[in-house]
Amino acid sequence: NGWLYKSGFIDFAGGGVIHLMGGVAAFVGTVTVGPRSSRFVWDGDDGGVVDHKPRGHSVTLVYVGTMLLWVAWFSFNAGSTLGVSNGNWRVAVVAAFNSSIAPA
Repeated sequence: NGWLYKSGFIDFAGGGVIHLMGGVAAFVGTVTVGPRSSRFVWDGDDGGVVDHKPRGHSVTLVYVGTMLLWVAWFSFNAGSTLGVSNGNWRVAVVAAFNSSIAPA
């Protein structure tokens, strides 16, 4: 009955609220904390600030974390969709399929 629903927006399982709150919290945290302490270093010679980009991270750990998250998304997305759709397994299959092609 709300103004977004009249525009065609459907907040399936509360995803809009979750992502909006996560985005606002991330923005406030970023503004409050600021950049990393080792990112910008004062260079006394020319009186400016030098940008020191961080070194690369572990490719193995990035791969393991991505796989764990991707596998967990299958159960989370399909399970929560099955619960919200009153046991309609076809909707859960679509959620699982979308979870499988999302990383591509």
